[in-house]
Amino acid sequence: MIAFEEVTVRFGATSALDDVSLQVRPGELCALVGPSGSGKTTLLRLVNRLVTPHAGRVLVRGEDISRADGPALRRSIGYAMQSVGLFPHRTVAQNIATVPRMLGWDGTRIARRVAELLALLGLDAALADRLPRALSGGQAQRVGIARALAADPDILLMDEPFGAVDPITRRGLRAELRRIHAETRKTILLVTHDPEEALELGTHVVVLREGRIVADGSPAAIIGPGGDGFARDLLGGGQPALRRLSLLPATEALQPAPPPPGAPELPAAASLADALSVMAETGCDCLAVAGHSGSLPIAAVLRGGR
Repeated sequence: MIAFEEVTVRFGATSALDDVSLQVRPGELCALVGPSGSGKTTLLRLVNRLVTPHAGRVLVRGEDISRADGPALRRSIGYAMQSVGLFPHRTVAQNIATVPRMLGWDGTRIARRVAELLALLGLDAALADRLPRALSGGQAQRVGIARALAADPDILLMDEPFGAVDPITRRGLRAELRRIHAETRKTILLVTHDPEEALELGTHVVVLREGRIVADGSPAAIIGPGGDGFARDLLGGGQPALRRLSLLPATEALQPAPPPPGAPELPAAASLADALSVMAETGCDCLAVAGHSGSLPIAAVLRGGR
């Protein structure tokens, strides 16, 4: 869906990206994470030609975008950013309808799409006629995502989309993005400086450092034993084995023996980190998992992190 082939980008004497190659497959949520100045946003902006490479190629949907019409390319790709960028003089509905109007959609189709997106993002339909100044930070961020999705693009670029909201709202927005990705299977490229966000949201994680990719793969693989030391330290917060438990399903460590009578039961979708938390809170060293036979002893939980 998106391919970077030996891409180099320079700003004056500074090299922002140095010989970067990366493949993002259709339907992935690819999280780009790394320190400030590592090249995350530059890599993202190559996709819709807000940045032009000095060397190498960028392919979108199999086509070299250097030959594409820039405005048409950008209209075909959703783009959500930290600053939201809503037009202050336009209502919520008018903001969401920006790209569909540019594409010539009729009024009925636009109204239907606006209503669909308000529902998808968990926004009250009554907000449609409000101006952005009447919205909370979380509501404005959701409207920004709705606008990026309005023309139903197959690719969505997100540049620190939740960075300006409080931690509680941020958790809610992450949950919404996970749900939207699960429902739509759009290809999403997400820039974040938050390692927890990258691990929680990414089906594919790319760690950048000084303009180069130092790790590229599934969250569990990158943070696992044998992974790049810088990436493990960045994503693991000094405790990569414990952080990795949150990425692995509890069912992965189930043992055939039945659980003891009265053993606490985990939800079927629980992670190994959830299991360890319940064990710490209850003092039980063996759990049951809803809908599954077998048991989950503490030794199996700890082995799952390795």
